[in-house]
Amino acid sequence: MLTYRTISFMDKKPLYWLSIAIHYAKSADAHRYHEKQDTREGGLLKRLWWCCVLRDRILALALRQSPLLSPTAYNCPELSVADFAHEIGTSRVYDGIVKRLIVQIAIALGDLGTLLSEIPPAPSLAKVRELCRDEIEDLTMRLDKWYDKTYAMFRLPTLITGAHESLILFSNVLCTYYHAAKTSLYNHTLLSRDFLEGEQLDDPPNARIVAHKSLGCCLRSITENMIELKDSGLVQYLPVTFISFAATPFIWYLLQSHIQNTDGDTQRDLDAHLDVMNQFNRLYDNATSTIKYIQGIVEHLKISVPLPTYTASSHGADEHVVRPATLIEESWSSDTWADMLLKDPRMYLRIALAVEFSLARGRCPAEEDFPQWLRDHRRHEDEPYSHSSSTRGNSSLNSVFFSEAMEDFADEDQEVL
Repeated sequence: MLTYRTISFMDKKPLYWLSIAIHYAKSADAHRYHEKQDTREGGLLKRLWWCCVLRDRILALALRQSPLLSPTAYNCPELSVADFAHEIGTSRVYDGIVKRLIVQIAIALGDLGTLLSEIPPAPSLAKVRELCRDEIEDLTMRLDKWYDKTYAMFRLPTLITGAHESLILFSNVLCTYYHAAKTSLYNHTLLSRDFLEGEQLDDPPNARIVAHKSLGCCLRSITENMIELKDSGLVQYLPVTFISFAATPFIWYLLQSHIQNTDGDTQRDLDAHLDVMNQFNRLYDNATSTIKYIQGIVEHLKISVPLPTYTASSHGADEHVVRPATLIEESWSSDTWADMLLKDPRMYLRIALAVEFSLARGRCPAEEDFPQWLRDHRRHEDEPYSHSSSTRGNSSLNSVFFSEAMEDFADEDQEVL
C-alpha cells in the first residue's frame, strides 16, 4: 500500500517500498503458492503474490523502469473466477452482477500483466535488450487481441446510460494501461538505437511515420479516458500512478500548442488535463512539484531544441509547405509533427527522446545524454523550418488558464501550510 503513497519522476520511493513488499511476500512463500493449491492459505498467498506482480509491472510502465521481478515470476497459475468465488454474492457494496464483472476485470488485468512483463523500457532509457521489429509486431498484435476481448466484455457496457461507476472507473483504468503499453512499444521503434544513431532512416521510410501516428492515437486515447473520468467525477479514485500516465499526453499537447495556434479541440484537451492535475494536487502532496516539473520539461525543450513555430505568413503556393494543423480523430498530432519527422528526424527524435528521458530520469537531458548524431542537431543547416526559441503569444504555457492553474497550486499549498 505504501507504493501508492507517493510517486514522482524525481522520487523512486515506490520502488523501495515495493522491493520490501516483494521481500516479505517471498519470505511467506507467496511466490510458491501453487504448491498449496486448494487450501485457504494457498488462495491468500496467490492473491498476495499477484498484488506484487501487478503492482511491479504497472509501476515499471509508469516510471519507465525495468520491473523488479524477473519474467519467470509471471510463470505461475493465472487468476481465475474460482479465486474470487467466495466474494460473489456476499459483497455489501456490489450486487452479484457488478461484482462478477469486477472479478472479470481483475482477471483481465492479470492477463495484461503477463503481456506487460515482456515490454521493457525503451533501450535508449535503460540497459535492456532492444526488441526487434518482429517482436514489436507480435506484442502489438497480442495487446490488440487482449484489448478487443476486453473492450467487448467491459468497455461497451460502460458506455450505456446508468452503468455502475466502479465499472466505468476500472474499465478506463484498464484501457489507460493498454494505451500506455502500446505507447512504450511505439517509442521502441521511434527511439531505437538504429534511428537514434542515424542509421536505417529509410528502412522502411514509413516505419517511423506509422509509429508516430500510432503513438498519437494512444496519447489521444489516454486523454479521452481522462476526460471521461473527469466528466464522471471519478478522478478522485485514481491511484497516484496516473499522474505519470497523464503527463505524457499533457507534455505533447503543450508542445503542440507552442508550435501552432491552439484550436478548440486542443484547448479542450489542455483544459481537461489541467483540471485532472488540479484534482491530483488536492489528492496527493507531490502533484504540485510534478506539474512544475512538466512545465520545466516544456520550457527546456523550447530553449534547447528550439521548436519550430507556425505562422500564417509562411504559407505560399508550394503544396509541400507545412500547413496549420487540426486535431484529427485518428491522431493527437498534426501534419507538422509528421512533416518534421520526415524532413528533420533529428529535431523530432531529439524532442521525443527528451520527453521520455525527462520522465524516466527525473531530470532534463544534458547534451551528452543524447547520441552523437542528435547532438549535431543545432548545427544541422538544411532544416526546412523557421525556428524560434521565443515564446509564442498563443502558447498554453503562457496562457491565462495555465498561469491561473499554477497560481491555484500555490494558493492551495499556502492553505495547507
